[in-house]
Amino acid sequence: MSTGARPRRLVLIVCFAVLAAVVWGLAASSRASAAAPVFQSPCPTYGDEQICSGEVPSFDGTLLDVDLTKPAQNTGTTHPLIVMLHGFGNNKHEWESLTNQGDGADKYDWNSHWFSQHGYYVLTYTARGFSDPRPGSGYQPPTPGGSSTDPAQPQSRIHLKSRDTEVKDTQWLAALAAYSFPDIDPNQVGVSGGSYGGGESWTQASQAKWTFPHQQDSTLPVLQLQVAIPKYPWTDLSYSLAPNGHPGPWALESASQAEQQPPGSVQPPAGYCDVDQSLSDDPCYSSSQGHPESDSGSGNPFGVVKLSYTQLFDTWAQSASDSGTIGGGLQLDDPCDQPHPAPADSWYTTAVVAGEPYSSAPGVDSGNGAQIRRGLTECRSAYYQDEGWKFQASGPRRVAIFSIQGWTDDLFAPVESFREFKYLKSLDPTWPVEVALADIGHPRAKNSPDTWHYLNQQAWQWLQSNIRGSHDQQTNIASLQTVCDNSPGAENPNDPNQNITARSPEALSNGKISITYGQGGTITSATPDPNGAADDPIANTATSQVMPRPGNCPPSAGPAPYTAISAPLTNDRIYVGLGSVTVPYTLTGTTAQIDARVWDIPPGPAANQAGGPQCQASPLPQGCPVLISRGTYRLDVQGGYDSPTGQIRIPLFGNEYDFQVGHEIRLDLTQQDTPYLRVSNLPSTITFGNPTLTLPTRQSGTTNLAGP
Repeated sequence: MSTGARPRRLVLIVCFAVLAAVVWGLAASSRASAAAPVFQSPCPTYGDEQICSGEVPSFDGTLLDVDLTKPAQNTGTTHPLIVMLHGFGNNKHEWESLTNQGDGADKYDWNSHWFSQHGYYVLTYTARGFSDPRPGSGYQPPTPGGSSTDPAQPQSRIHLKSRDTEVKDTQWLAALAAYSFPDIDPNQVGVSGGSYGGGESWTQASQAKWTFPHQQDSTLPVLQLQVAIPKYPWTDLSYSLAPNGHPGPWALESASQAEQQPPGSVQPPAGYCDVDQSLSDDPCYSSSQGHPESDSGSGNPFGVVKLSYTQLFDTWAQSASDSGTIGGGLQLDDPCDQPHPAPADSWYTTAVVAGEPYSSAPGVDSGNGAQIRRGLTECRSAYYQDEGWKFQASGPRRVAIFSIQGWTDDLFAPVESFREFKYLKSLDPTWPVEVALADIGHPRAKNSPDTWHYLNQQAWQWLQSNIRGSHDQQTNIASLQTVCDNSPGAENPNDPNQNITARSPEALSNGKISITYGQGGTITSATPDPNGAADDPIANTATSQVMPRPGNCPPSAGPAPYTAISAPLTNDRIYVGLGSVTVPYTLTGTTAQIDARVWDIPPGPAANQAGGPQCQASPLPQGCPVLISRGTYRLDVQGGYDSPTGQIRIPLFGNEYDFQVGHEIRLDLTQQDTPYLRVSNLPSTITFGNPTLTLPTRQSGTTNLAGP
């Protein structure tokens, strides 16, 4: 991928441009006809859509399996372009559909047919390292599938959304499409994607101008990215896969003060998470692996690995299968990953299989540790693209971003959008960025069709209002309520009591529930937790797609090593935001984790309050606890991030949930939340005093509950 490859790239561009003349309906040429069988010519019709397909060389010659859906007839003379990026283990067909309805949920009015009918070109392609072994099926158009990548070729394998590889692939293919179809308006470009594609959508948003293709070959246009719509994305891949629970560096005093700050101003690093968690700023809403201006991702310790997810992803990456991977594992030695050598797949072996200790001093890791830290932050995460964000903040235009995140998504939790929202607002308080939250995303989310219909409608309105030119504006955080499958009632996005908006994540709440439980305890790394697979978000769920998990609020299989239950609530209180658990502790050992879970206990037999085998029945017996939120914190004394004795505040993943009158709130603390979280392989014991649970609430004032 050196500059010496330019002549070869130029040849590829010329060849592709000629091929496109035949393949995509432009003037024919003799050079194209020689290789025409590789492509379909002319572009076939599927239902009422015309889709051009082909294996197209990317900037480094790697063939990528591409579909380009053309806009419907009579939708104008010039057209915007939207790029739709698939999730991990999927392929180009994920966002394609023969109807506006798509899958009826996530893809409802958010697919190739919908955009084509509204005058868009739609670019979909299968990312490096993945395959499309069959044509589309069901509601998807049966465009030809294929596996044009070769696991024996490093450049063809999964680079994990590297800014050096997949990010450039998207820009390159989009520029080729605009070059081949002059009716594509290069100033009207949008990008959207879910999960794996959502993480890239955020990274693409850090570059308002897609200049890379033009720099490689001046015949290609410079595209202006106006809008990004990430769905259930990451912005810090390191933290999302291994949260550490430590506070982030960005702190705006309040939403009103943020609007008064000049563009580019920031606050100094903050300390522990704010116990009030109401209108005041809370640095736990920007918890991260490191400081966004650190090129090494330094700032906080490595976190607690989400083992059930990372094992699944590694299995997919290593083995060719019908789920969409080609095998051969990852290739993680892009230019950004230097200067340390990067044997393919060594990150997983180092971080997950080997385990602790990860570091020897604050922000300083040796060998692969340093490379993992940089590779998953600076090289693959939007939060660390500070040069791009600051360039936009100082310029005439900023990319308009509408990020959809899941309250109950145990892979990419709400903090993934919160931290980026707070960072961008610190650069410019009128940055056009909004966040919408609901019970959607990866398991354990419900993904109700009605919720997705509402969210996609909001995303469409945002896209249409910004695609002709993004513009600064006052924006909101919007939240929809989670309603458990095993609870009465249903989600209703149109109910104002379930739909909350505010100018910042913290401002969703006006008060809090505070519970100081009446006893401390001791937990060890060797003590198992009986909840086990019942709490694991992907247990008994095939999760190659975003899909509902049976029981979005799973019940408890028994008391944890530490379990405490509050007195009953005397009034309904809507918990909305993150929340935290304050723990005064003494650690015996050099590193440890504290995993926290919060449960809602409805009225019922006292024997069911701690859960147990009886609470695994269906329908759920009265009085059984259901999981509302969870969190984890990495104690790292050896690295100097924590002290052997002190006080920590464990941030929760968050939720919007109605705790009803008469219900009790249970707190679990454990060092084993398996198989979801990896257990530390270094022995430790944590002795702690009375913990305090703080939950931000929509209602004002403080509700103090006794913790017997």
